[in-house]
Amino acid sequence: MLKGLCVFSKNIENAKKAGFDYVVLPGFEVAAMSDESFEKLVKEVKEIDIPVLGYNSYCKDDLPIVGDGFNEEKTASYAALLSKRAYELGIKNIGIGAPAARRLPKDYDKIKAYNQGKKFISITAYEARKYGLNVLIEGLQKYYCDFVNYIPEAYQLMKDIDRTNVKMIIDFYHMKVNGEEYQNALGLLDYCKDVHISGCDKERNRPFVDETDAEDLKLISSILKKGGYNLTLTLEPDNTDENFMEKAQNSYNVINKYFE
Repeated sequence: MLKGLCVFSKNIENAKKAGFDYVVLPGFEVAAMSDESFEKLVKEVKEIDIPVLGYNSYCKDDLPIVGDGFNEEKTASYAALLSKRAYELGIKNIGIGAPAARRLPKDYDKIKAYNQGKKFISITAYEARKYGLNVLIEGLQKYYCDFVNYIPEAYQLMKDIDRTNVKMIIDFYHMKVNGEEYQNALGLLDYCKDVHISGCDKERNRPFVDETDAEDLKLISSILKKGGYNLTLTLEPDNTDENFMEKAQNSYNVINKYFE
């Protein structure tokens, strides 16, 4: 199983030095780059020689997935840009996390929101398919957003959209915060193109994993083995600025210990 790390572009080389097999970059960072800056990024990735396999943090709240600000034209334009750039970077999977873009006003019509979210993913998948890319739906913890929190909801949305390039991410951190049993992932792993992990502190922040997470990691590892999942395992910490190399190297060693 390949082990990867979510980073901003400034830490791509450091992720490789820490031992990771690939990186995942924030979609909103890549989208905001000028053409010149993006060309430099593509060149840098080739020189460092580490794969960029996906996007996380697809967009910010200025591109709502649901809510009154949802706009089909903006959704399509953004998806076209990020899909083209994903292809040039060698990315295979576009992860749709983006909690800030999935928050709703109180008492917002849930059916309307569901149809908006379905349309957003469908439009994105249409653009992504032109480049042979997958779009991955992710359930996010209930304290982050109001749309698609639990993995059965992500699965149902995937089935309702019914496109061959729309799959799932299972993030065990979000499952933990939501109180979902890790074993609930077993029946859905066949639909997953990536799996995310992180630590979880008392404030629900996502630190780098370490040995204090051993019991969780062993359980997750056993579930992935039982489910026959052996694609990619991506570490997604919140704060990658402080003591990056020390934490990243330690996390890689811990992950390598519990995941084959």
